[in-house]
This record gives sequence, C-alpha cells and structure tokens, in this order.
Amino acid sequence: MLWKRHIPILIVAVIGSLTLFGWFIDEPNIKAFVDDDATQWFDILASFAIFLGGFNLLKMQMQKVLRKK
Repeated sequence: MLWKRHIPILIVAVIGSLTLFGWFIDEPNIKAFVDDDATQWFDILASFAIFLGGFNLLKMQMQKVLRKK
C-alpha cells in the first residue's frame, strides 16, 4: 500500500514544491530546472492526461450506446 499510494504522492509533492518555489529562489540550478526540465515534463504529462481523458470519454460513451441497443 505504501508503494502504490504514498511514494508517488511524495514524489509529486516534492517536485511540485521545488517547481513552485523555483520561481522565488535565485539559485541557477533550480532556475534551469524550472525553466527547461520541469516545463518539458509538464507538457508531456499534460498531453498524456488529455489523451487518457479523451480515450476514457470515448469508452464511456461507447458503453452507453452499446447498452441502449
């Protein structure tokens, strides 16, 4: 249970906090992470989430259509 729920939440919280506070900290390494790496990862994750959301929406609608037949 710990590996499935708590560890991913901890990773997301740490990276999210680092990214959020990176805008207010003048450390060059953190600035480079926020400006380059984090932005690319957020774009990848957002596109994956949009794909999964669209696929799930299509799946649910197909189930409703097939159930009515």
